[in-house]
Amino acid sequence: DYRLATKEAPWPACGDDCVAAARNMFSDEFARVAGVRPGRIWVIGASAGGHLALWTGLTLPADKIAGVISISGIADPIPDVAGHPARYRTLFGGREPTDELIGSMNPICLIRTEGPRILCTHAREDEVVPIVSGRNFEKAYGAAGNKIEFFEYSRSCRPGLSGHCIWMPGSNPHDLIPELKKRIADFIRNQEIRGDR
Repeated sequence: DYRLATKEAPWPACGDDCVAAARNMFSDEFARVAGVRPGRIWVIGASAGGHLALWTGLTLPADKIAGVISISGIADPIPDVAGHPARYRTLFGGREPTDELIGSMNPICLIRTEGPRILCTHAREDEVVPIVSGRNFEKAYGAAGNKIEFFEYSRSCRPGLSGHCIWMPGSNPHDLIPELKKRIADFIRNQEIRGDR
């Protein structure tokens, strides 16, 4: 678990935790305890975890990342902060979300050429994170010459779908809706067919 944002642990604490956890997977200690030494890893997350998946996958060397999957993540915080300033005050430990602070956690600022393959998914009806956040990231990542797929879909955000329109209603533990599970599985399978592990 990464640290949730507090005054004692504002951004970048949660991002640092995720990057440290991923780096640990390449350590001798991890290989000894887990009995496996990964060559490359997949990084995936939803909502805040979608943002952290992008952050982690773009922070680590691209040759260590098989791919990144962001499900309804804040891929570009700029269009999100206007509608949700309180979420950013919490993230920044009570400070107002200035351009500098927003830039310090914006995955777009980490884009480089030859980055890992990325899949971003987002429902048009998402009530938590605006879809333009993902669209902006897709444009920026592709413009840098990287491979990205953006799966945009339409689904009613009824109660039980968490506002992101990603969960099967009544599922416990949460289970992704079928079209998302299929799209993610296809993305991973296509990377394996290409040998992009």
